[in-house]
Amino acid sequence: MNSEKFRRRIIEDTGLSRQEIDRIMEEKRVKLKERIPDELVLLIIAKELAVIVENEKDRCLDEWIYQGVKNRT
Repeated sequence: MNSEKFRRRIIEDTGLSRQEIDRIMEEKRVKLKERIPDELVLLIIAKELAVIVENEKDRCLDEWIYQGVKNRT
């Protein structure tokens, strides 16, 4: 699931606006103090808001971990 699909799913399930989600994303990035992909930030937000994205979660996390390991070698 790409970031736009995550964003739309959060909007549909919570009623938050795109601007509200973007603001929350920026707050998360500041709090985490790391550069992380939009998909992962949105996944964290979805989890906190109880938005179900289970089908794509494992793939997204696996891809993020793989990229992190790949970039360190």
